[in-house]
Amino acid sequence: MRDAGVTFVLISHDLGVVAHICETTAVLFRGRIVEIGPTDALFVGPAHPYTRELVDATPRLDRPAHVAKAVLADAAEGSMRGCPYAFRCAQARPRCFEEAPELAKRAGEERRCACHFPLV
Repeated sequence: MRDAGVTFVLISHDLGVVAHICETTAVLFRGRIVEIGPTDALFVGPAHPYTRELVDATPRLDRPAHVAKAVLADAAEGSMRGCPYAFRCAQARPRCFEEAPELAKRAGEERRCACHFPLV
C-alpha cells in the first residue's frame, strides 16, 4: 500500500491483530493518546504503564495472561488535574496526581509517551 500512498486507520482492542498489521501504533486511555510509535518497539518495550498492562494482558501460549486490578470509577475520576491513569498506575507518584504529562518525544526514538516516569 505504500506505493499507492494509502494509509489505513485500524481501531482495535485485539493487540494480536494490531501487532500483525500495523507499522505504527497509538495507545489510548480515556480518549487520550498515552503512547505512540513503531509497533515493534511499543510491544517489545512499552514506555507507558497502561501500554505495559495491555501488552501483558494479551493472551499468549507461552505464559498466562495478566489481568489488571479493577479500579473504582469514582476514584479514577477524582482529579481532573493530573494524569488520567494515575489512579490505576503502580508507578504513580505525587506529581502524577497534580500535573498531566505531555505527549513528549522520547530521546533517540520515534515514539512519544505521556508519562512523567516512563518504564523505558
